[in-house]
Amino acid sequence: MSYDLMVFEPSAAPKDKAAFEAWYSEQVKWSEGHSYNDPSVTSPALQSWFDDMRKNYPPMNGPFAMSNEEWDKLDSESQAYVTDYSIGKFIIYAGFRWSVADEAEKSALRAADLHGVGLYDVSGNGRILFPKEQDVQDGESDIQENEHINKKIKTIFVVAGVAIIIGIIAYIVKDFL
Repeated sequence: MSYDLMVFEPSAAPKDKAAFEAWYSEQVKWSEGHSYNDPSVTSPALQSWFDDMRKNYPPMNGPFAMSNEEWDKLDSESQAYVTDYSIGKFIIYAGFRWSVADEAEKSALRAADLHGVGLYDVSGNGRILFPKEQDVQDGESDIQENEHINKKIKTIFVVAGVAIIIGIIAYIVKDFL
């Protein structure tokens, strides 16, 4: 089993949840008549998403896959990042190992927002996110809002860390005064 996400060309995907799910079912029949390992068959935005993702999640197959010799040199932790991509005209389906699922989801969301593509959380909570728009499933949040929340949480941790460091320095300095 893998943790699966699908990014998609927003102009090709229906925004109604039921229609989207029907469209998704058609996309994953893999009946487009081309190799599903080659990013050249997809849109420029999806190609850009793939180029960003493959830097940290290298493809298992296709023109950018590593050789058997390269694979053999990787430790098991690094091998966990190798990802199974299936690339269609309007979608890229990515199967990640569960051990990197949280990190991969964050990376995929960031790259989706950066390149203006949608994201469907197939294995997770089923969210269907369109760029800079509302979540199709329940109207909660879009890709940018998720990133905004993550930045706020990081800021809180940084501020707390600085406060702890200042407290430690003050404790040490008071002994010298």
